[in-house]
Amino acid sequence: MSKRKPGYRVHDPSISAGKAMAVTSGHLLQRGDGTYEVDLGRLPLPQDIYTANSGWIFRDESWVTFGFGNKKYGENALRTRLEIRMPLEAFNAMWKNTSEFFIKLKSSVTQNAYMQHAPSTDARSWPTDKEHVMVATVCVMMHGGTSAEMDFFEIPAPSILAAGRAGDLSSVQVRPVVRVALPTGILVQQLEECAKIDKEISAFFPS
Repeated sequence: MSKRKPGYRVHDPSISAGKAMAVTSGHLLQRGDGTYEVDLGRLPLPQDIYTANSGWIFRDESWVTFGFGNKKYGENALRTRLEIRMPLEAFNAMWKNTSEFFIKLKSSVTQNAYMQHAPSTDARSWPTDKEHVMVATVCVMMHGGTSAEMDFFEIPAPSILAAGRAGDLSSVQVRPVVRVALPTGILVQQLEECAKIDKEISAFFPS
C-alpha cells in the first residue's frame, strides 16, 4: 500500500494537530497550515490478513465496531468472526477524511453493476467456530474493481503520551493490526453505515 497502483483508489487520512486522538501514524508530514498528513509510504503493513464475505457495523456506547465474517456456504453460520472496535474520537477523525473517498467509490460502484453486492448479512448473532476482537484507531482503505482492502492500525496510548510530552509527533509509534480483504460492494455498504453513525455522533464533535 505504499504505492498507488493504476486503477486503484486509496483514501488518504490527514489529521488536525490539535486533537490527540486524530494522530494516526508514527510518520507524519506537516502541512503549511499546521495540519498533518499520514505518510502512507512509511506505514508498516499489517502481516495478518482476514478474508471476509460478510460485513456489518454498529455503535455501542463509546465504540464503533466494524464486524466481518467468513460465512459457511449454505448455512447461517460462520467459520470465523472478526470485530474491530474503534473509539468514537478515532472514528470521527477517520470519517472526516473518508467521506470524499466514499462519495467517489459509491459513484463508481453505482455505474458498474459488476462491482455491486447483495446486502450483506449482519451475522453478529450467528454461531461461529472462532471469534476475534481487536482495537484500532485508524483505517486506510483502497479498492480496485471488485476487490477492496481495509488496513487497520492502532496507536498505543503510551506512545501518544510520550510524544505529547516531548512535543514531537514524529515520535508517535503505529502498530499494524490487521488487513481485511473484502468485496468492494461490502466496503460501500460499510461506509454507508459509517455515514449514518457520523450523523448520530455529530453533536459530540462540533466542527
